[in-house]
Amino acid sequence: DAKEKTRLSESLEKISAEKKVLVNEVSGRVKENMKVISSLLQFQADYVKDPVYLEYFKITRNRAQVIAMMQDKIYSQSDLTKIDLESFLYELVPFLYESFDVTMNRVSTYINLKNVYLPIDKAVTCGLIINELISNSLLHSFPNKKKGNITIDMHEDGDKPGKYYLSIRDNGMGVI
Repeated sequence: DAKEKTRLSESLEKISAEKKVLVNEVSGRVKENMKVISSLLQFQADYVKDPVYLEYFKITRNRAQVIAMMQDKIYSQSDLTKIDLESFLYELVPFLYESFDVTMNRVSTYINLKNVYLPIDKAVTCGLIINELISNSLLHSFPNKKKGNITIDMHEDGDKPGKYYLSIRDNGMGVI
């Protein structure tokens, strides 16, 4: 009985070590692939003179970088089954502001979500959606250096566990 417990314990340790190696390998490959895609997009953008097309390249590059950031977040956590979305947003928002050359003094962001942990597939999708919405706000809602606010709210439906409500709004000029 004691020998069996020792053998099982050693087997679990070996499986755990192998899992860690595989997770690190996958994470590294995804991050490197996203870096290559981002670099290729930047290389191509260097030949584009039209500012509208340059924005398209910037947005697409940001998407690749957001996926790489999400991979970092996924594989830096001890629990691979769920992602802390709030901590991810505190990394994503400054990245987007820097990317679009907007200061937080001009456009403030309020993040209102606590204890939102999503499965990996939902977290990646949600991260990409949030990236798109904040990018659109930064690009279009505050022209001519106007000041404003972006608010991100997310909470779980108390009656339906696993169902979340996401709201991203700004007080910018809106669609003309």
